[in-house]
Amino acid sequence: MRRQIAGLRTADRSVVDRAPDGVFFARVQHVQFRRHAPKPYYIVALSVVEPCRFAGNVLSSRIYCNPKALWKLSWFLRDFGYDAEC
Repeated sequence: MRRQIAGLRTADRSVVDRAPDGVFFARVQHVQFRRHAPKPYYIVALSVVEPCRFAGNVLSSRIYCNPKALWKLSWFLRDFGYDAEC
């Protein structure tokens, strides 16, 4: 069964092209564990603090709980000086 969403083809794609590059300072706003049978994951929401122009915007993503994904997360945190003892 196919469905068509009116206006989807003409959506403004230029907004995606204007996504900023660079370094952002963000704080963890929310983390929630979701247990789904095939792939459990964490939902993470980060609130942008700096640059001031983007302050208050929220970035969200998933972190899957398979060994490879958690290894990559551990590597990332270690490179940015996260203290594993805390």
